[in-house]
Amino acid sequence: MKQCLRPHAMALRPPASVAQLCQRIRGADAALVGTAGAPPLLFAAAALAGAPPGHGILCIGPEGDWTPEELAALLEAGAMPVGLGDLRLRAETAAVAMLAYVRLQLD
Repeated sequence: MKQCLRPHAMALRPPASVAQLCQRIRGADAALVGTAGAPPLLFAAAALAGAPPGHGILCIGPEGDWTPEELAALLEAGAMPVGLGDLRLRAETAAVAMLAYVRLQLD
């Protein structure tokens, strides 16, 4: 935290069920869900750039992507679908890439 000049520690939570994630999305200021075939993250990040800082959620699904039912539930809860490019990324790589890009756009 000190090394990164962050005013507080980042909250990392254990894996959640889709139902639990939907509850968190409903209470968030913004939520992005990475999924294949969605519009590029560039467009979503640009839309969020003017928003005041708040409580946001970045969602990366399991290996093989979200099921259609899971994705529908996340979108119904208010998440915005975003694509991370043409290459397939491992879940842990996708999470870091998404967080880095959003942080870059918001700074």
